[in-house]
Amino acid sequence: MIRRFPVFERWVLGGVVLVATHGEVPLRLDGTAADLWSRLDNPILVDDLVAQMAADYNTDPAHIRFDIDAALRDLATAGVIEVAGV
Repeated sequence: MIRRFPVFERWVLGGVVLVATHGEVPLRLDGTAADLWSRLDNPILVDDLVAQMAADYNTDPAHIRFDIDAALRDLATAGVIEVAGV
């Protein structure tokens, strides 16, 4: 299950800029990373996120799972999401 933490977000041309409420360093997400972020408005299971994005991008779920896992690790390290039960 992935949950977003409260963040300041600003959508800009081609992406979104995030700043965790407890952080100082902005994080810019572009392209598919911004799309991933937009899908985290409500808590979602990682498997459901993978299935949605694989279908929308017409790609193999196993391939996209690797990329999503990496992106989720980066977002968790930045303090803007929590990934539980993975």
